[in-house]
Amino acid sequence: MHHRFDVAALLPVGDFIAHAAAWSGLGPARLCVLLSGASDVSSGASAELDRLRAALRADAKGRALIDAAQPPREIVARLRSVDGELGAAARGWMDLVSYRLQNGLDISELTNGETPELLLTTIRGALNGTTGPHRNVDADVATVRERVPPTHHNQFDELLANARLMYRLRDERGLYGDIWAAGIMRLGVLEAGRRLVAAGRLERAELLLDAGWDEIRALLMDGNGPTNAALADRSAPRARNRGERRDRRRHCARRPRCEWVREAAPGRHPRDALDHGGIQRRPPALEWHRHGSRRNVVALGDSR
Repeated sequence: MHHRFDVAALLPVGDFIAHAAAWSGLGPARLCVLLSGASDVSSGASAELDRLRAALRADAKGRALIDAAQPPREIVARLRSVDGELGAAARGWMDLVSYRLQNGLDISELTNGETPELLLTTIRGALNGTTGPHRNVDADVATVRERVPPTHHNQFDELLANARLMYRLRDERGLYGDIWAAGIMRLGVLEAGRRLVAAGRLERAELLLDAGWDEIRALLMDGNGPTNAALADRSAPRARNRGERRDRRRHCARRPRCEWVREAAPGRHPRDALDHGGIQRRPPALEWHRHGSRRNVVALGDSR
């Protein structure tokens, strides 16, 4: 399903950038700024999160709960179990986002629901206004439009409107398709792994994530499949990479973002830093720290 929408998601944006660049003399990075705010879904916005935010603002006990000095998993569980509108709103939003993979499309990646601290950070950000909408781009549009010859103003307006209309589809392809489906697949494989552990055929449920489809079936049906050692060897490189990403995230969190972005991608073209503060911006469903070709998840909002 994802690639069925490639043309609809990418062609209007590319068409706008190609024409506007020729008319204005500006580069793609500068023109992409005009698309800011056109894809609320990319920054984690949803009607469900809006409902949860409103419920928390109307419930003093609920606000105290999310700031309680308790493990995030306990706070999330208590929030889901609250009676009334707050509990219903919390369950509605968590059911929407919890099954999605955090990073990429590999079922070896964690789902949002497996990291309650991520859910809690996003809720707090929404309540405190730190995951609000993008800045208004009207002034940017006017500045670029002034560089466009008057004879092309109408076409510029039409192309920009089409690009902004379709821009959200780029991330919707994954959020409502691949990322959701792969997350559910991960949870299914882990459940199968737990049953194999109970049957004495696996040491850890997570090992099954590195088995192929035929291997999973064989292990479940008659126990004939890869050994624990073989599966552990397959998973070891990924475990190392995840540990490195975690260490980088902690390192980056202690320093100004413009500094770690420059260090993380030395020699990259300035077009990769789409805002003027030196912070790389793209429209993901998750906030991320760039380090080479990898992303480190921080919250379910956009990067600022």
